[in-house]
Amino acid sequence: MAWSTIRRATDADNERLDTAARRFCVRHGIDEHGERRPLDIEMELEYDRRDGHRRYPARLLSQWRRIVRRILDSPNAEGVAYGYVGFNVD
Repeated sequence: MAWSTIRRATDADNERLDTAARRFCVRHGIDEHGERRPLDIEMELEYDRRDGHRRYPARLLSQWRRIVRRILDSPNAEGVAYGYVGFNVD
C-alpha cells in the first residue's frame, strides 16, 4: 500500500478533521467520549463491515468518506498522513 499525495496538509485541515471526527463519533454512537481520531473511525467502520455482526449501518463508512473529502476540499482525498492530504494506492 502506498500513499499518493495531493497537497501538504495545513493546521486548519487537521483541526477541521479532528472536529468532524469527534462530532461524527458522538452523533453515531461510535465513541461516547468523542476521543477517536479520523483514522480510527475508518478502521472501525471497515472492520465492522467485515465482521459477522454489524454494530453500525453500512452507510456510515461512505458517509464518513464524503465528510473527509468535503473537509479536505478534494474529490479523491481519503485523509491526512505524514503531513500530506492524499489517498491510498493499491
